[in-house]
Amino acid sequence: MAPDSFPAPRRGAAVLRPIPLLLALGLLACGADDGALPTPSATASSPQGTGAPPTTEQESTPTSDRQSTATSGPRPSTPVTTGQPSGEPSGEPACTRRPVRLGDSDATLALAEDPAACGAPEYRWLDPAGLAEITATGRSGAFPAALLAAALRAEDITPPEPPRLDTQWRVVTYTTQDRGVPVEATTLLAWSRDVDPGAPVLLLLHGTSGFTDGCGTALELGWQALAAYFASLGYVVVAPDYIGLRMDDEETGFPHPYLAGEPTAIASLDAVRAGLAHLDAVAPALCPSQDVVILGASQGGHAALWVDRLAAHYAPELELLGTVATVPPADLLAQLRPALLERISATGNTLAFLATTPFWYGLGDRLAEALVAPFDEDIPAALQEGCSTSRLVRSLPDDIEEIFQAPLLEAARAGLDELARLEPWGCLASVNSLTRTTIPRIVEDADHYGILWVLGEQDELVDSGLSRRSAEQLCADGTPVALIECEGSNHTRATYHALPEIQSFLRDRADRQPFQAAAGCSFPPAARCANSP
Repeated sequence: MAPDSFPAPRRGAAVLRPIPLLLALGLLACGADDGALPTPSATASSPQGTGAPPTTEQESTPTSDRQSTATSGPRPSTPVTTGQPSGEPSGEPACTRRPVRLGDSDATLALAEDPAACGAPEYRWLDPAGLAEITATGRSGAFPAALLAAALRAEDITPPEPPRLDTQWRVVTYTTQDRGVPVEATTLLAWSRDVDPGAPVLLLLHGTSGFTDGCGTALELGWQALAAYFASLGYVVVAPDYIGLRMDDEETGFPHPYLAGEPTAIASLDAVRAGLAHLDAVAPALCPSQDVVILGASQGGHAALWVDRLAAHYAPELELLGTVATVPPADLLAQLRPALLERISATGNTLAFLATTPFWYGLGDRLAEALVAPFDEDIPAALQEGCSTSRLVRSLPDDIEEIFQAPLLEAARAGLDELARLEPWGCLASVNSLTRTTIPRIVEDADHYGILWVLGEQDELVDSGLSRRSAEQLCADGTPVALIECEGSNHTRATYHALPEIQSFLRDRADRQPFQAAAGCSFPPAARCANSP
């Protein structure tokens, strides 16, 4: 479904490109690009400098000295039924899985029948049982554990525990849906052939990386290393490029709907389904479970919370064990308002939201109501020209009234209620805010499930006070939440500074340890996080 009057997507960006591992550990945080366009690489199919050949499609037969995930990594949490003895790969899937389906609650049926919002054309969700199919396999490579550890040391990164298992990765194209129409997207998969059968899935969700095809992260060397690191600890890692950011040679046909909850969550859940199906076919002895832990930062933190919200509706066969959302703009309406009051770092992200997401709702012809000419045309066009936006943001005028139309600014100055009532912009921000959406959270949380919310005290992009209030509201509404705020950390460093706490949380969730939510939804003040300098 192509959007109305959006510039043609640029092509030629789907190439291997380096990214510092520290930035990858910051999960490509929103607005953290360096201003440089991607540098095309040679046609290598493995990370540069690894010395590792591309992996093959078929896993080798496990041996009796298979390396265990050890006590510090995730362990299989549910029995795995296989269709054949472990270590005897065949063309038939070895795992018995709960079938792919939609939820059957009244709330889900109503949502699936009529999910359109903000005046968008009507559509229905497709039956996901016919989706999540692999349509193409792309580049692949390997990360020996020792080499990955050396790469981390070279970047002056000391993770809470070193890489333990040799890993491999592959980029695949899979089917998902968008506004009732099948579409394709890409995802990175990372796993170890030495992990115990029944390993949990880690859904790894990236931050802002661009707004059009070729701007995903699957071919980022640092992102591959980050996925490989978690795979070396015993997870099967699924790291999707969001809809509109595919990293193959095909075109989506419309831009990435930036910070739109539904399309990103649906594509991410289908990426998990597709990843499981792919590994069942090429590595049947691995047989990862349908248990899922989630980790995302910035835009990825927003996406992680939306996966938490929609999983019970769209993918109830998957069991979510826990979610980490770091520096998430959970309440978009509240986060947008400061960026409309004065020129701040978040003003660029607000522009990106207003210049991409309206097209997903069929409102692309109304941008002139929100953006002053020539920005109503120049910003969408610029977002199609490259994956970096820092030069674009630096070129914006300092006077906010030269960027946004007066009615939008006046509504922001009048307060959140007035901004929410301004159509269609208030609707777009509200329906994609976890604290304001009408989509109910219907899951009955197990005693081991919880959400770890991580903030940076000096976050210059996502207001930590507003984000803290979002966590308090969701907690008061019944969502099991614990919050930590890293003292002195900014937007791009908070995730890395809290990495020990994050890994401990994920391991406990994978082991089904009881989760302790904040008593009375009272969260502690900012304090030094374990990895802070």
